[in-house]
Parts: sequence; C-alpha cells; structure tokens
Amino acid sequence: MAELKNSKYILTEFKKPLREMPKHRSKSKFEGSGYDKHILYLDSEIIEGAFYLECVWFTGDSGGYFVEKHAHSYDEVITFFGSDADDPYNLNGEVEMWLEDEKYLLTKSCIIFIPKGLVHCPLSINRVDKPIFHFSCGTNKSYLK
Repeated sequence: MAELKNSKYILTEFKKPLREMPKHRSKSKFEGSGYDKHILYLDSEIIEGAFYLECVWFTGDSGGYFVEKHAHSYDEVITFFGSDADDPYNLNGEVEMWLEDEKYLLTKSCIIFIPKGLVHCPLSINRVDKPIFHFSCGTNKSYLK
C-alpha cells in the first residue's frame, strides 16, 4: 500500500537527538542520565518549515537535570504537567525555575511563556514523586539557531 501524502507530518518516534548542545544545556547533565525519557523532538531539519518542540518524561531521580540561565532570540513556551489524572494540577514534584532574578518553586502543572530576550533559568528538577511530563517549544526553526 502506498504511503499517504501527508504522513510525513506525523511523528511517532524520536528521530533526532540534539547534535550540538548549547553551553547552557550541557549534554552530560541532560541526556541519557536515566531520569529523563525523551519522547519526541521536532524542528525544521526533521520536517521542513516546522518550529522546535521537544517532549520529555521525568520519571524518577531528578538529580542532575539542570539548565543554566540564558535567553533566546525567539519566544518560547515551557511546560510541566503532573501525571495524576485524579489530581491533574498537582505536579507531584518540584521544579525550580528562574525568570530573570526571580526564583519560582513550581508544584502545580503549568505553562510558562518566555518572551524573546527574557533571561530564564537556571532550571532544575528538584523532586519527582510521580512522572512529570515536560514539553517546550519555540517559534524558531531550531532550538540552536
């Protein structure tokens, strides 16, 4: 059977790890450490014209997940969602997130809008009691550029 013409727009597997990690996202602190499970990643290298988006589950020991402070030349959305369907607003964990010089301890499911140029992070996953679903996306064609 022939492939459907628009099937290229549906991603069902992790097609590409980030090849380069910017200074603020050290690979040794981020990927393959056992507490994060990257699900899907999208950018314009995977589907021409797409913006960047990544999806991650945090499932256990969070020690080590850390992103240093930085800013982007594009708007970004960062989210964290608890996995308890009976209590969906409870993050069942704690995420530390900085917006400029303000520290936020997040314990509820949330969406964070980061306007371009806003210095954000450090970000750290301090505690995971039940899996936390995280995705981030930006209006840029790639996280890196």
